[in-house]
Amino acid sequence: MASHSFPRALLMPRRANAPYRTGRNREAVMDRKMMLLAAAATSAALFAMPAVSSAGEWTAHNATGKTFTSITKVNNPVWRVANTDVVTCTGVTGGGEYTSTITGTIALDFTGCIDNTFGFTCKSTGAVTAGTIQIPSKVFHNVIIGNGADSGTPIGMLVTGGNELVTFTCGGVLTFKVTGNMIGEFETPNCGVAGTTYNVNFEPEVPGSTRQRFMQITTTGGLFDLISEVGGTQYTTSLQLTGQIHLSGAVTPTCS
Repeated sequence: MASHSFPRALLMPRRANAPYRTGRNREAVMDRKMMLLAAAATSAALFAMPAVSSAGEWTAHNATGKTFTSITKVNNPVWRVANTDVVTCTGVTGGGEYTSTITGTIALDFTGCIDNTFGFTCKSTGAVTAGTIQIPSKVFHNVIIGNGADSGTPIGMLVTGGNELVTFTCGGVLTFKVTGNMIGEFETPNCGVAGTTYNVNFEPEVPGSTRQRFMQITTTGGLFDLISEVGGTQYTTSLQLTGQIHLSGAVTPTCS
């Protein structure tokens, strides 16, 4: 398995026991500002350090430079927020590419999106068409979801949202700022089998849940979950999406 680790600044997992946040003279002030700037620089350097062991990664053989020619849906995407808001979309498109055998970029466009409570049409910041929620290009990593007892399967992808995955508004009234990360399972191709299509599944913990099913790498460590800020309060969020990622050439998952 290739030696590689994830930049902490991109991932920012939540500790398993961490709570959600709800959301003087002149010389002294200047000294304090300089101290804060120095602390910020130090923090930035620390966040650039590796955060996750390469033991949690798998390699896509021959993947570097392969593009995602299309992304299609199998079912209608559904966003569920713990404040009882549900946003259903009728389609998804997207693209991306592998920049190495372990990492790449992915962008997703959800179309026909409406809020189920009021029937409001939803649109993300910067989107031109009503009903469109656009997740701009984000870094993803090949990750192992299972542990040793599962022979390192299933495998999947961790899409890193960082400080903002997407912000969208429904009916000009309800605004959702979605942050965090999401892990999707690759149902095919299997380890050691070449393929040009990934069947990927992002799903809630149980049907109707607002928690993602997969939130850890190798079932240990920090939680990679989704959070929506609505009206200044943060809520757990899930995305239900079964789709297909079509590649410009065959790649082979190497999982050991």
